[in-house]
Amino acid sequence: MSSVVSAHITRKKLSFIHFILPICPVIFIGGTPFSVLNILINDKTRWFVLGILFFYFSVKKNTFRYIDKKLAFILFLYLGWCFMSAFWSSAFSLSFIKSLILTILVFTMFSVGIEWVRTNSIMRCFDYLWFLAFYSLAMGFLGKYNSHSTYRIGEIQVYTGLFTNQSNMFGSMLFMASPYLFWKTYSHWLHRKKRFIWGFLLVSCFFYLFLTVSRSAILGASVMSLFFFLSFNMTKKILILVCILMTCIITIFSSDTSIIDNAMNRYIYKSTVRHEVLATRLNGWEKTYNAALAGGLFGLGYGVSWGRSNYDLNKRLSDGFYSGREKTNSQLAIVEEIGIVGFMIYILLLGNVLFKLGRLFKSTSDPSFRVLMGIFFGIFFGMLAHSMFEGWWTSPGAPESLYFWILVGIIRGVEIVKMKHTLPLPKERKEQNIAQIKPAVF
Repeated sequence: MSSVVSAHITRKKLSFIHFILPICPVIFIGGTPFSVLNILINDKTRWFVLGILFFYFSVKKNTFRYIDKKLAFILFLYLGWCFMSAFWSSAFSLSFIKSLILTILVFTMFSVGIEWVRTNSIMRCFDYLWFLAFYSLAMGFLGKYNSHSTYRIGEIQVYTGLFTNQSNMFGSMLFMASPYLFWKTYSHWLHRKKRFIWGFLLVSCFFYLFLTVSRSAILGASVMSLFFFLSFNMTKKILILVCILMTCIITIFSSDTSIIDNAMNRYIYKSTVRHEVLATRLNGWEKTYNAALAGGLFGLGYGVSWGRSNYDLNKRLSDGFYSGREKTNSQLAIVEEIGIVGFMIYILLLGNVLFKLGRLFKSTSDPSFRVLMGIFFGIFFGMLAHSMFEGWWTSPGAPESLYFWILVGIIRGVEIVKMKHTLPLPKERKEQNIAQIKPAVF
């Protein structure tokens, strides 16, 4: 393992963060088909866990020491604008409560991500996804014994594992777990048995992902896979192999056009009868687009939906149905709720995170670290692609929202650890280290 990736590899004393963070992405799903886990995974425990983590980092020393000033300023603008939108919102209580929850979520998960990398290592930065990965794969493997693991959309059959009629959620879980499987497969590639085990799990993840026919999750995973493979230093042999595989695929698809038709009908039209591309999404996009036009410059208020005046705050904040309409595009939902001003701050936020990733990627020529950064780039752009089909950005209780802010914190944590191990030592520290070196004994 390279010097950069293996930096800070010695794990410090375990804290409760190492036990509680891996279960957070699963807890925020809000339910489980495993009765033995009902006590742990339900609609209430996620807020309880979030409250514990928020209290921990609020009283912990040096929490704010590791927060980047530029990113903190942009987050202050974004969260502050969400709070301000409550004053012109038609539902002040809704906008204020959701803004407060968002602020707690962002601060907590950002801090958790930093702490995870600092107390583990860069090489273990994705290890917090182990529970999500094995939980999702278990849902897939055991789903074949469940009589309700499939349902039909027209003539198309989709697979939901142990979920019931939630193929998109199952697909999102597999997509979000894939960075862990990618990194583990790459890390153990030289070990034959481990390579087989992790490779099998990675292939299984994508197998069940395609069975879900969740186009948003498949698109996100495809984007992540692309960046993962682009991060390699490809040799001529690998390039030739890729060309051969592409030639075989093109030949197969060209010789039997029914394969192309079936694939397009299944994953693009999501129907055996061809009509408009992504027709099942167009109705929701059209409503969200009209709502974004109504949002204008300042928005309707964080959490507010266009055309609605009655809100039930007792329902889950993770879905859009408490307001009577599902928001099928995060970017349009942002404009609807906090306007063009809020959307511009959102662009600044994404630009800052992307700049951090670019700087980390260029900071070294180490191949292992570049592959790791390729996965980060992939999951970042993959989540953006996924958000074009799902409105999770404006839902602070959604598992995808929690996942994104943990990711931002981990990126910052990697930046901190890498800077710590690349900055030159002070002169006094160098002299002290030299004095401690014992002469070699031959």
